[in-house]
Amino acid sequence: MLLARLRHRSLDRRIAAGEPSHLNPLLAVRAAQLVTTTARLRVAEQWDELAARVRTAADDDDTADWVNAVAETLRADQLVLARGVAYAATMAGAAGQAVARLHTGGQELVAAIARAAVAAMGYRSAAYR
Repeated sequence: MLLARLRHRSLDRRIAAGEPSHLNPLLAVRAAQLVTTTARLRVAEQWDELAARVRTAADDDDTADWVNAVAETLRADQLVLARGVAYAATMAGAAGQAVARLHTGGQELVAAIARAAVAAMGYRSAAYR
């Protein structure tokens, strides 16, 4: 369990890429950690910050709504896939870098990352399609 926490970045990338966690005990432990409420809320906070930055930097409600959808999905009282939580965790940094370039096309990248994160979590609400 401790080893999975120490190696979380590399394990998260592998899970986000779709590597089957049931075939590797360390990946299985990390996948179980990712879907806990604590882990999901921690990642949701990162996406909340990104949504605020998008709204402040560009007054772009559409992109901010997609970023906010990631946080809402992570906080929802529903089953989410570990792959999606891992994707949201690993791609938050890339989305943050794209926020810095909102006025030069970054908003499309941020929205695409957010849409992919919601989809990877297995969320099927009509509001986020």
